[in-house]
Amino acid sequence: IFPLLSPTTFYLLVMNLAQSTEYFVEADGVRSRTHTIEVADLPYVGEMTHTYVFPAYTGLEPRQVEDAGDIAALAGTRVELTIVPTLPTSAGRILLEDSTVLDLAPASGGTLTGEILVARGGSYRIELARDDGRMVEASPEFTIDLLSDLPPTVAISRPGRDTDASAVEELFVEARADDDYGVHELRLVYSVNGGAPDTVSLFRGGGEPVGEISAGHTLFLEEWELEAGDIVSYYAVASDNRVGAQAEALSDIYFVTVRPFRRDFRQAQ
Repeated sequence: IFPLLSPTTFYLLVMNLAQSTEYFVEADGVRSRTHTIEVADLPYVGEMTHTYVFPAYTGLEPRQVEDAGDIAALAGTRVELTIVPTLPTSAGRILLEDSTVLDLAPASGGTLTGEILVARGGSYRIELARDDGRMVEASPEFTIDLLSDLPPTVAISRPGRDTDASAVEELFVEARADDDYGVHELRLVYSVNGGAPDTVSLFRGGGEPVGEISAGHTLFLEEWELEAGDIVSYYAVASDNRVGAQAEALSDIYFVTVRPFRRDFRQAQ
C-alpha cells in the first residue's frame, strides 16, 4: 500500500484478477466492512472496419479500411462501421463527442454495424451491451478529423500577359483550371473600357468529374468598333463540384490595349 497525496490517504493497485474477490481494510485494529470486486467477461471491440462512402460530387469509389479507429474525411462522407466484438453481444452504440447516440445493429456472424455521417470534427467511442443489457465502455476514444475541400485553381495560360492589338485582330485566350475533386465550370469574363462584363462558358461538367480542364475562346475585337487607346480586360473564373456551396476561384486579370493601325516615326531634330 502506497501513500497518496497525504500521509492519511493510500492506494493499492490490484492486477490480474481472475475471479471475484472480497477485501477489507484494517488500520490500528480498526477494520472496515467487507467489499466485493466482481470479475466478469465484458464485451470489447476486437476488430473494426470502416467503409468510406464519399460524397457523389467527388467521383470517388467507396474505400474500405481494416483495423480502423480514427476517421479523417470530407464533410458529407458516410463512414460505415463493422465491429467484431470479443464476446457475443446483442446490441451496441456509438457515442459522439456532442452527446449524439447512434445505435449499432446486429449483423451476420455476430458482428455489429453502424454509420457515422461526417459533418464536423470531434471524437467517438463504442459501447457494447453486457448479458444483462447494461452498456459498458468497449473502445478508446477515437478522433474524427474534418478534411478541407480546397477551392479550384485557375489561370490564363494564353497569352498569359498584358498585350496590345489592332482594332480588327482576333485574340485567342486559353484558360486552365484544376480541382482535387473535379471542376464544375470554367468561364471567361471580359469587359471593354470598364463597361458591363460579358461571360463566355468555356466548360461545364455534367458527367464524370474532371480534375483538370483547359479551354479557350477567341475574342473578335472588330465586333466592338474599338479605337486606339481602348482597353479590353479579361479573366477566368472556375468553380468546383461541391453540392450546395460551390467554391469559386478567379485568375489574374489581363488587359489588351488597342493600338493604331500604323505608326510613323521620324528622327528628332
